[in-house]
Amino acid sequence: VACTTEVANGVSEETNTVAGVLVDGSGRVVAGVPVCARHYAVDTITVTDTTDSEGKFGLALSRQGQYGLSASKDKFAYYSTINFDGSEVNVSAKLEKTGSVEGEIYLRQDTSSAGIRVYIPGSPWETETDKNGAFSLKNVPVGVLPLLAKSPDPIHFVDAVYVVSVSTKSTSFRGPIPTGMFEYFAKSSAEEEEEPVGEIVNTVDAVGAANLQFPLSPE
Repeated sequence: VACTTEVANGVSEETNTVAGVLVDGSGRVVAGVPVCARHYAVDTITVTDTTDSEGKFGLALSRQGQYGLSASKDKFAYYSTINFDGSEVNVSAKLEKTGSVEGEIYLRQDTSSAGIRVYIPGSPWETETDKNGAFSLKNVPVGVLPLLAKSPDPIHFVDAVYVVSVSTKSTSFRGPIPTGMFEYFAKSSAEEEEEPVGEIVNTVDAVGAANLQFPLSPE
């Protein structure tokens, strides 16, 4: 679901609940770039504002919860998470270099891995697996990001959540993490903790394209 063109009417509006300045890697302000806020749980809830001549943007959020903030320009992109509880939020946004997130999802021999939704929550970076279960997300900002794959068969499998560390040349995967830790990851990322997930079970240490699996549903 792409971010809409609905705007928050600029940073001067009293209704804006999220405000920030977008800069490039050299710290120069970036004008004319849409910044989008998307709700984690209800990704149809999106609000977008375009940075002004001073790089400022303002977003009027109403529903509380976890949001992803994203922006992109040329081969640079920005992504972060915020926990909106109704209070004003000020963010410092910086466009980063980008990389790719690639992998292949395996379910089981009698279940197709095609058409599985794979995405970074609260962002425009999403795709579906091909007939072989392969997926690729391009132009993703470097950094530590959550990656979610929606289960096509909830009776047998739960959603798969991985932590990916993206660089310009490679990507490493960790997980799957328990789905109950997903909100904790988002909250910790928003608070800029260096290690948002301290304990990960069934760790997949993979660099580059990884072979990922869904955890089994509890009986």
